[in-house]
Amino acid sequence: MVEVGQAVIQQVRADGVHPSVDGSKLANSQYFPYELVSQIDDDHFWFRVRNEIIFDTIRHNLPDWQKARFLEIGSGSATVLDFLNYGGMSGLEGCDINPLAIEISRHRLPHINFNDCSYEELINNGKKRDAIGMFDFIEHFSDDRTPLQAAYKLLNPGGHLFVSVPAHQSLYSSVDKMMGHYRRYSRKSLSDLLVSAGFAPQRVAYVMPTMYPLVALKRQIIKSEVPDDLIQRYWALVKEVDCPAKPINVILKHWLRAEHAVFGALQSPFGGSLVACAIKPIK
Repeated sequence: MVEVGQAVIQQVRADGVHPSVDGSKLANSQYFPYELVSQIDDDHFWFRVRNEIIFDTIRHNLPDWQKARFLEIGSGSATVLDFLNYGGMSGLEGCDINPLAIEISRHRLPHINFNDCSYEELINNGKKRDAIGMFDFIEHFSDDRTPLQAAYKLLNPGGHLFVSVPAHQSLYSSVDKMMGHYRRYSRKSLSDLLVSAGFAPQRVAYVMPTMYPLVALKRQIIKSEVPDDLIQRYWALVKEVDCPAKPINVILKHWLRAEHAVFGALQSPFGGSLVACAIKPIK
C-alpha cells in the first residue's frame, strides 16, 4: 500500500487531483487522502475505535452477522470492511464511485467484491442484501434522504441499516467543509431522517462523548479556512486525518475504548459521532 500511496501523492502534486477523477459526483471525495487512511486506520485512535463501535453494534443487532450479505455503500479505502472482515464477517461487499478508493480496496481485500459504481446502478441489478452500512457517508449529500431511500430499496424486508454520522451542528466548521460535509446531526434529526426514508430506528446513540469537548476546544483554538488551491486543500486534509503524536494517539485510543466499555449501553446526551441501527419493516 505504500507504493500506491506514494504514486497518488506524486500525481496530486502534479495535477492537483487524484488520477481517474471524472464528473461532478466525485466532488466530495476526489481530494480525500484515501491512500493515507488505508495505511493508518488500524492504529489511528478515531478510526480504530469507531470501527470497534460499528462492529459491536452490528454483532449485537444483526442476526447471523457472520454470514449476512452486508454491503457498505461509500466504502472508501475499505477502512470499515477490513475491520469487519478481520472480525469474522464473510458476506461482505463494497461500493464506491471513487476509482482510487476502489483500487486501494481491491488491493487490500482481493477476495471481496467492490462495485465501482453508484448506488443507483446497484438498485438496477435487483440484488437484495441482508444489511447495508453507510459510515460517515450521508452527510456528503445535500439531499441526505436519497441515499437512505436507495438503501431501503437494496435491502430485503426485515433487513438492517447501519449508519454513522458526525454529531452536533454546533461543531460544524471549515474542517467539515473541507471534508465535503453539508451538516452534522443530532439524535433527533438522524432518527427523523431514518423514519422519513421508511426505516424503523432500533438504536440511535451518541458515541465517543469525550470527542465533543475536545473537538469544540480545537475549533476554538485553531481557526482555519478552506484553501482555494486544490493541492493545498488536499494537504490540509492529510494534516487533519493523520495520526496525532504517538503518546496522544495511544492515550485517546485506550480512553475511548474504556469509555465505550463503561458507557456504551447508556444514552449519552452528546458525542463526537452518532451510530444508528434501523430496520426495513416487513409489510
